Amino acid sequence: MADLVTSANRRIHDLILAKPSLKRMGTTFVALAMPPASMPVAHIAHLGNSRAYLFRTGHLKQLTRDHTLVEKFVQRGLIDAATALTHPECHILTKGLGLGVDMKPELTSTPVTPHDLIVLCSDGLTKMLENAAIASVLFRANGDPHRACHDLIEEALGRGEEDNVTVIVVACMPPAVATV
Repeated sequence: MADLVTSANRRIHDLILAKPSLKRMGTTFVALAMPPASMPVAHIAHLGNSRAYLFRTGHLKQLTRDHTLVEKFVQRGLIDAATALTHPECHILTKGLGLGVDMKPELTSTPVTPHDLIVLCSDGLTKMLENAAIASVLFRANGDPHRACHDLIEEALGRGEEDNVTVIVVACMPPAVATV
């Protein structure tokens, strides 16, 4: 996954160099790769402030850390997480596709179990819904990834989000059992 993301970043960066009008072009990125059910691990690659979450037995865990100036402030103890939500520089990315020639994604892996949900989303969702609200919507969806995805988007839009709200919800299914 890292090689694919690095290659995509180079192509975007080359396009920016070829067309100066695209100078400030860039985007955030989050992707999921899951091997066959015999190896229940989710592999995530990301750049920017698109996020990945794991929802298991009613609890939500953020799997990625934002690549933003404000997140650096939080990591250094300069501001707290609550202040970061409304900080005037919360949109400034420190990493993203197209933002530099050597942009490498952050990679993480986490074990998954049957009935886990993995959520991939843009900041259009997380600007409007805090983690507790995301968990509540996922809980109400009762394991249905289609309903969860629809309801998360509707909740963000209903709160007035004007940016794009992109959400993918993946349900981890138990391995199939073959009988003869």
